[in-house]
Amino acid sequence: MFQTGLVSVSFRSLSPEVIVEAVKKAGLDGIEWGGDIHVPAGDLDTAGRVRQLMDDAGLKTLSYGSYYKVGCMTDAEKDAAMEFSKVLASAKILGAPVVRIWAGNRDSGDTSPQEYARLVSESRMLADMAAVEGIVLSFESHGGTCTDEYTAALKLVKEIDHSHLAMYWQPKQQRDAAYNLKSASALAPYTTNIHVFHWDGPNKYPLREGREIWARYIRCFEGKSHAFLLEFMHDNRVETFPETAATLLSWMEPYR
Repeated sequence: MFQTGLVSVSFRSLSPEVIVEAVKKAGLDGIEWGGDIHVPAGDLDTAGRVRQLMDDAGLKTLSYGSYYKVGCMTDAEKDAAMEFSKVLASAKILGAPVVRIWAGNRDSGDTSPQEYARLVSESRMLADMAAVEGIVLSFESHGGTCTDEYTAALKLVKEIDHSHLAMYWQPKQQRDAAYNLKSASALAPYTTNIHVFHWDGPNKYPLREGREIWARYIRCFEGKSHAFLLEFMHDNRVETFPETAATLLSWMEPYR
């Protein structure tokens, strides 16, 4: 089963109330709440208020988009556990089944063996913490981290080898469709959520123009439950969000 939603950071300047209403009217299933603006990690009052908004609207928190970078704390595991407990506390109040995390702060090719070993070790520790809360951690698929290339991401998740550690997926706008299809196919067994947009390098296009390639991406994820989350509109305007949401819903119809 596929679910649909919005990444709240698509509209960082808007309040949670406005975002919830927009998602409800658009007919999507839920929201990934960002940990930078809308629901800061450790701000449990805000998490509780947003959870109530979601419950009242009949929406699901599909994930909590944290900005926690694994392996980057100064005092290793002690500081990491203390800091990440704030992330988990916010996610738990929101009812998020998934928490997004970041695989360090360097490209895979620039990460030293010592940094990589620390990243693997800390990831296992954090996944153990998440498992206690029934939450799955998922690495963002992004440059400037050890998941900058799908081959590196695959190597990392296999090496960590934890039932509560997975991946996000998104097409890499700097690469061609052939690369992205290989990426989607390789990472699909390890993927929880998918960020949906239609970009080509720095250029952003209306989602409807990506119908053909996205049909091929979506087929890579058949057979498992995934959340397809709209991330950033082509014009960054909430006024065009209903049209973009309708496009995504039409693509999901065969799978619902």
